[in-house]
Amino acid sequence: MIDRHIATKLLAGLLAVSPLSSLLAQSNYVDSVIERNGPFGRILLQDLNGDGLNDLIDYRWRRGVGRELLIYHQAPDGRFSPTPQLVEIKTEIIAVGFADLRPEPGKELVLFANNGVFSLSTAIEGYAGNLKPLFEWQLIADIPDPDQVQFFYGITDVDGDGHVDLLIPGEKSYGYFKSTGPEQFELSNQFSTVNLELDPALRPRADGDLNANIDINSRDGIKLQISASQPTPFADFFEDWEAEPEDGGNLLQAENWMPPALLADFNGDQREDIVFINVGEDIRGQVNLM
Repeated sequence: MIDRHIATKLLAGLLAVSPLSSLLAQSNYVDSVIERNGPFGRILLQDLNGDGLNDLIDYRWRRGVGRELLIYHQAPDGRFSPTPQLVEIKTEIIAVGFADLRPEPGKELVLFANNGVFSLSTAIEGYAGNLKPLFEWQLIADIPDPDQVQFFYGITDVDGDGHVDLLIPGEKSYGYFKSTGPEQFELSNQFSTVNLELDPALRPRADGDLNANIDINSRDGIKLQISASQPTPFADFFEDWEAEPEDGGNLLQAENWMPPALLADFNGDQREDIVFINVGEDIRGQVNLM
């Protein structure tokens, strides 16, 4: 039984952006029907075989198999293949990205494990002789999601030299890795988004609430919102004797968080800048640009 399917009318080029009225007035669109026996995951578009056409990428989990990428290759007429190419995602893989790293046409998979980053070509079947280490790095996440495939988007040409660079969160800091050649990277910069110069005694109480958000769009440009709230002095004044005890059945529980960094062009030089928000010396939110 088919629970869900796609039957979308797409332009042959797929990525051409047109108003809806002009889209419906044209006749150069086709129907692509992809049938699935389960719900769709997070669908992406990438040119993996180097034919200049974006392929549709989904994922699934199967009992006895685990996680798989489903790649529906796009034909020249704009239709997607009803039968996907399957790529196994090993249990050690935490996240998957996409980048053109090898001389062969098309993009490769960039695989993130807890202790390093690797590349894998979808043109070669399997991992043997195909998986290539790019560099070692202790990722902020240690345990992969057993059911879902997480996608990583911090792969872009930051300095405009024509090669992709990577901004990756680590266990205690971010690492900016600059490409020096095909499947070659070097650690160009390492920084923490936590204000290490701030006296821990002056930091806001942990039960306070400090929120900051950066929104970048074509209408408003760069929009920064900061809000803060102080804890009430009457917190925990009343005690609920009927409250159920917290679940203590976890054998291991750990949290690791730091303010996130993002890439955006803030000074108009057509190059990506690194921006993050943390607590400043005046115990207020501050924006940091690199």
